[in-house]
Amino acid sequence: MEAIIGPLGLLFLGLILGYFRGVEKERDRICEAFQHEREYSYSDFNNVLEKHEERKAGWKAKASLDKRRKKHNKNK
Repeated sequence: MEAIIGPLGLLFLGLILGYFRGVEKERDRICEAFQHEREYSYSDFNNVLEKHEERKAGWKAKASLDKRRKKHNKNK
């Protein structure tokens, strides 16, 4: 049983570390493109990402509220 759990654990750890490394490389690649194209600094790039995440959260909240309103109005 230990012969199966050990390699599976290492495989899972490798997949997680690979995922995070890929995310980091992609973020760096996009950041570098922004720096060359529009002369953004790293902090400017992070500010753009934070604003986008806030908007995305707002869109999700609005969609959820609209769904609840539609369900409530349907039940009347």
